[in-house]
Amino acid sequence: MAERVGEGFAVLGLERKEGFVAVVPTNHLQAKKTRLSATSLRDERFVFYPRSAGELAYRRNLQPCVDAGFEPQIVQEASNWVTIFHLVGAGVGITIAPASAAEIRPDTVVSISLASPARSEVQLVTRAHDDRAVIHNFAEI
Repeated sequence: MAERVGEGFAVLGLERKEGFVAVVPTNHLQAKKTRLSATSLRDERFVFYPRSAGELAYRRNLQPCVDAGFEPQIVQEASNWVTIFHLVGAGVGITIAPASAAEIRPDTVVSISLASPARSEVQLVTRAHDDRAVIHNFAEI
């Protein structure tokens, strides 16, 4: 039921998976497209979370690039999606995000569905052996 992720913590799988989107400035050459291959992003500069924020999330969010056979050139890091999206809107680079994260994007960027089998997964991290009903009830939603 729960996967251990570190001393004293566990992950409860919420079974919420979703695809990824490319987030680009509104004036980007591909901004009018409705779907992209990750391969078409190979030569782009990326804005992304720092690897130190969490190795699993870092790898999972870049999986569309890995599947397309390249490692992205990350030119700027930021610690939250809002900042990342504003940096993209300012022209620093582009990013790949879970589709739901892109719902909070500013008007200076657009999100474009990625044609990729890679999926993002929502997880609930809690203290190991926390048997409170509120935790398990939330995980069942």
